[in-house]
Amino acid sequence: MYKAGKLHNKRSQLTKERATELYRVLNDHQMELELQDVDRYLLRKTIREEKAVADAEIEEYQQREWKAYHTSNREFAKCEKYCREQRELLRALENLVQQGREMYETSQPQGPDHDRL
Repeated sequence: MYKAGKLHNKRSQLTKERATELYRVLNDHQMELELQDVDRYLLRKTIREEKAVADAEIEEYQQREWKAYHTSNREFAKCEKYCREQRELLRALENLVQQGREMYETSQPQGPDHDRL
């Protein structure tokens, strides 16, 4: 469980870092084109195309992040299930021990009159 959670955190960080880097490059390129007085229509078209490419790459990173997230959740649920089963088993064992004590106490003669029989 710990490894999957750690992997998710790592992939989440990588996704954020890569998205930041891609958008920084995109923004820098847009400013370059604006400084070159590129036609506004061409500028928007170019940036839109580059953004689509960047978004596709970010989507791949996000898919890997979500896969790690779901793996982490599955492992956590499995761990919870094992813990729940262990608690139930311990309770059942405790109940058996208590029943054994009760059976022992009822089968043992009690009181001073027992020796007279």
